[in-house]
Parts: sequence; structure tokens; C-alpha cells
Amino acid sequence: MSLFNSILTSFFIVAIFWGIALFQGQIAHAIQPQKISQGPRSEVKEINGVKEQTVFISTKAVKPESIHITGIRQHVELADIQMLWQKFNNNTELHKQLKHPPNKVYVLYQKISQSYQQAEVTIGYDITEMRQFDKHYSIDISQKSVLLPSNKYDETQLSEAWKKIDSQKVKTYVLEVHTLNQSGETTSTQVFVSYQ
Repeated sequence: MSLFNSILTSFFIVAIFWGIALFQGQIAHAIQPQKISQGPRSEVKEINGVKEQTVFISTKAVKPESIHITGIRQHVELADIQMLWQKFNNNTELHKQLKHPPNKVYVLYQKISQSYQQAEVTIGYDITEMRQFDKHYSIDISQKSVLLPSNKYDETQLSEAWKKIDSQKVKTYVLEVHTLNQSGETTSTQVFVSYQ
């Protein structure tokens, strides 16, 4: 074997060896779990001889654990709930305080009687949709259970949801969330219950 062939063979062997070694390193790096830093990171820039440090802090989106509702509140017979809705619809002072057409209307039932005949009912909006409000009512939504998922329901289906409530448990509230379109018509409804 001549010197040239020996050098050429050695070159190919070394090139193949290093090619495989480098390729394996990329594969190993790709399959290793990546550590994502959650802590603050800082960046230092020098502008005209002046050092400037910027600290970046990453945050996670957190869902609120409570809803604050403002509107009308009254202890009513549940059979007469339509009169309370009429009172809500006629409350022009409340509607004038909206920042924009509302996305949702909340109906909050609290202090529900054992026979499901009476309750303290609040019909209103989330306070974030209001310019001003007199009084608001807060509820903890971290422990709620879904009675009806978001969908279009008629009155019969909504009343059937109440039959799903566990009467053996003490109820904190029942919450109806009516999602509205730009015309103010209900496009979907959700019903939740919270027990103590």
C-alpha cells in the first residue's frame, strides 16, 4: 500500500469517526430533557459608557379564584324569578355603568331553602365590566362543580340541572353564567354548584 493510499484511508476513517461522534452529540442533546429557568434573568447593556441592567421576570397566567358580581339582589320565591329578571332588565342606572356591551350575565343563588322554593338571588355583571358600582358580592369559584357545561339550553333543561344538585350536602351557591352576543342575546349557559 502506498503512502498516499494509507493517508487517504486514514483521513476517511478519521472523518467517519468524527462525523459519527458529532452526529451522536446532536441526537443526545435533542433527547435530553430541557431545563427551563423560571427565575428572573437579567441583561446588561452598555450604552455610551453607561451600564444598564434589565431584569426580566416570567409570570404564569393565574385564573382568578373568585368572581365579584354587581347588580340587583333580592330574596325571592324561585317561581317568581322572572319578576327579578324584569327588574334587572329595567335597571338603566346599572346598564349605563357598563364599559362596553357585556359578555356575560351572572345569576347567583345563595341561601337556598331546603325545598328549593326560595333563595337570595343576585343578577348582575362582573365588576371588571363596570365603570362604577355601588355594591358587589364575591364568591369563591375554586370549589365549584359543573352541573351543565357551556351550551344553549331551554328553561326545561335549566330546571332539570337543579335536580342534579346533591340535596344531602350544604350548598354554598348555584351560579348560572349566561354568555351573550353583541346584541345581548344569550348564546350559551353554564350552571355550577358549590358545596361546603
